[in-house]
Amino acid sequence: MSRALFFSLISSATLLVAQAGDAVRTAEFQQKLSLARATRQELEVRTRQQEQQRQFALKFNQLVDAVAGFAKAYNQGKGTVWPQREAGRLRKAMRQIQQLEKSLKDDPKPALAPPEIEVEASHDEILHR
Repeated sequence: MSRALFFSLISSATLLVAQAGDAVRTAEFQQKLSLARATRQELEVRTRQQEQQRQFALKFNQLVDAVAGFAKAYNQGKGTVWPQREAGRLRKAMRQIQQLEKSLKDDPKPALAPPEIEVEASHDEILHR
C-alpha cells in the first residue's frame, strides 16, 4: 500500500469519526496520525544522513588510496619521476570529495518539528459557544 493511499484512508477514517460527533476520539486519532507522520519524517532524515555518511566515507577512502598510490609511485622513482597517472587519480579524488562536501553544505537539513495536532470542533461544541 502506498503512503499516499495510506494517509488518504487515514484521513477518510478521521472524517467518519468526526461525523460521528466524538471529538475526543477524533483528537486522539489525529494525534496518532501526526505522530506517525513525524516518525516517518525522522526515519527519512536518518536514512538520508546515513547515506551521506556512507558516501563521505567512500570518497574519503578513495582519497586516502589515491594519496597512498601517489606517494608509493613517487617514492619508487626516488623523486625523479612525476607519477602522472597517480597524480590524475589524486586530483580526481580530491575534486570528488570537494563536490560532495559542497553538496552536503547546500543540502538543507530539515528541522524535526513536533507533530501538529489539528482538532476540529464538533457540531455540539460549536452550537454551545
